[in-house]
Formats: sequence, structure tokens, C-alpha cells
Amino acid sequence: MDLSELLDDLIRFWPVDVDDVSLIGHSMGGLVLRSAGHHGYEAAHEWTGKAKTYVSLGTPHSGAPLENLAHQASAILAARPETNAFGRLLRRRSGGIRDLRAGSLVDSDWQGRDPDGLAAAMAAEVPLLPGVDHYWVSATLTRDPKHPLSRVIGDGLVLHHSAGGRNSTRHIGFTEDNGLHLGRANHFNLLNDARIAAKLVDWVG
Repeated sequence: MDLSELLDDLIRFWPVDVDDVSLIGHSMGGLVLRSAGHHGYEAAHEWTGKAKTYVSLGTPHSGAPLENLAHQASAILAARPETNAFGRLLRRRSGGIRDLRAGSLVDSDWQGRDPDGLAAAMAAEVPLLPGVDHYWVSATLTRDPKHPLSRVIGDGLVLHHSAGGRNSTRHIGFTEDNGLHLGRANHFNLLNDARIAAKLVDWVG
């Protein structure tokens, strides 16, 4: 919500008229931008009507296994007096990190729920910002995203299918044609890769 308001101010106070806005986010940044788009559209912020392109780089749209592991580990450690201190330490994760468990974008996902409870993760189905071309990039440590190792660890932090906004029960709306997969690459290679730079020329212009 705060980001959406800042973007709206940026558009209004920019020294020349703004024709279009391109949004590019890496990892959690991709979720933050989608959340800003949702809140901005709901509030009729001017910038959302000027947004033309959205690109996410290794964003866990349907959740990240590392956060799920931390969530489970904190519950196990907190349950025993010998390890309770470690469990409490793990539970000091920020709200943003906790959102990575299922790719949450809105506060209502947590209302009435214990953030440390072992109930199944939930994420509201927030539609993609209308009128925008949506693109996504994933990476895997192996060449083939279907390799058993890639299915487990993806790019080291985010799985291929999550970067594409899919899992067994969810599909947020990205298309395969608007995706790019980098084999033998890790999560941080996505920040500086010539193949992505070339695609951005095509996608953003």
C-alpha cells in the first residue's frame, strides 16, 4: 500500500508527463510490486493506469520452500524446553518473510490466524494488474527444470513452478510464452545475466 502511494506521488510530481510505467522485481520484490498493483488498482491510483509491463525475477509467487522449512522448524524447536530459545529466535522472522510461505500479498491472509500455527498456508487469489503485460523468469541449478534436484531446490531459494506462478492447486495467470528459464543458474544470477537483459529489451522496449 505504501509503495503504491509513493508511485502515485512519483507520477504526479514527475517533471514531464509519464506515458508508461514498467515494474521489475527480484525475489520478494516481485511480490511487493504485485501487492502494490493490487492496492493501487483498488484505490484507483493514477500510476496503475500507466503501468504497461511487469517482470518478476525468481519471485516465489506460490511460496518458497525455505520459509516453509523455517516455519516447521520453529514450531518443532519451540515445543521442547531444550530448544525453545532457538524456536523463539526463528519466530522473529518479519511479516514480509512470513509472506513467502505461500506468496501472500494482502493482510487478510493473516487475519484471525496464528502466524506460528501449523495450519496450512493460505494466500488470497489476487488477480494480475489488468492492462499490463506480465513476464516471469526462473532459474534452476540444473539445466532441466524437471530434473529431480531442480524440483526440490530450484534456484537454491525459489522453485521453477513457483516463479511461474503455479503449483498443484494454483495458477495466478502467467503464460508459458511470457516466461524465461535459465538453466545452471542460481537465485542471484538473475540480478545480472545477459540473457535477461536481452529479454528486457524485447519485453520493455
